[in-house]
Amino acid sequence: MNFRHIKEQIIFYKNKYGILRTIKKCIKKVLEKIKSLLKKNKEDRKLLNMDDYHKWIYYNEPTERE
Repeated sequence: MNFRHIKEQIIFYKNKYGILRTIKKCIKKVLEKIKSLLKKNKEDRKLLNMDDYHKWIYYNEPTERE
């Protein structure tokens, strides 16, 4: 997503819902992105310490949810 597209979305949302609701939504989106990056970083560090077999298991075995 490029900055021009983000800017257009913010302007559209501001015009439709107002500035306060737009600010809340922007903050929520930023926090979600940070949380996602932290989770990915944690998984990446976990994978660095695994041998090949355990990496294969991690990617190929079904999760508890599945």
